[in-house]
Amino acid sequence: MILSQLKEGEAYRLQRDKEGIVKTQRISSPANASMVDILKDVFGIDMNAQKLNLVEPSDQAKAKKQLLELMAGGQA
Repeated sequence: MILSQLKEGEAYRLQRDKEGIVKTQRISSPANASMVDILKDVFGIDMNAQKLNLVEPSDQAKAKKQLLELMAGGQA
């Protein structure tokens, strides 16, 4: 996919149909979409799912402790 040669504000998804022909599908409002949404729509990459798969329980416990400390005014 080459985005640099498109008109400003345009983006397309390339998709192969049942007959094997590659067709374009316009992405509506790409400037308003987040990078995570563009990666999912254009390349089929779900960054949210990948991030969730990399989460370690110990990291979550540490983050929870820090959040509770912030909520308690640093006294936890």
